[in-house]
Amino acid sequence: MALTEQIAKAVEWLNESNAFIDGASVTTTNRARLSVGLLHLSLEHQRGIIALADNQIFGPALTLFRPQFEAYVRGVWFHWCASDQQVSSFLEGNEPDRIQVLIDAVEKLEGHEGKALSKIKADVWKTLNDYTHGGAIQVKARNTKDEISDNHNPDHIAGVVQASVGLAYSAGAAIAKIADNAELANNLMALHKRIYASAP
Repeated sequence: MALTEQIAKAVEWLNESNAFIDGASVTTTNRARLSVGLLHLSLEHQRGIIALADNQIFGPALTLFRPQFEAYVRGVWFHWCASDQQVSSFLEGNEPDRIQVLIDAVEKLEGHEGKALSKIKADVWKTLNDYTHGGAIQVKARNTKDEISDNHNPDHIAGVVQASVGLAYSAGAAIAKIADNAELANNLMALHKRIYASAP
């Protein structure tokens, strides 16, 4: 799917899903606040990816996919996998375990048995690190043979935009589950199906 079409679909998703999610009520506990805060951060990263891609600021747009992914994994892990002590420790400023440790725990949860998170990490983690740390991929995307010029692959950007929406949908669904809000979950599912049902 062309980049312009992917961005248009992502903007539609973003605007309508935010209308459902903003103002959703969640029971106030440290665990819930922490988890929902991270999931909302994941949604905000997706908003940044779309805004940057729409303005052809591709390097930073690509860079945000890794923190979007990590915020989602952490949000799910802290709500359903972390101990009370791990929640308290994080709120005191300590980091949780490495991302793969969190993914391994999350993938023992119902609904995550397909190991999609491990597959994403295995397929693109090296590339995501390259984006984040200014590696060779970022450099090559700014050069042609003879000049400094944007050289990003539009299909590659389109793929990241679509993957970012997929993560945002998962984050929204997790927020709905934490909030015990079936209406929010159903609205997000129907919206995603309407926008992306015909997507390849």
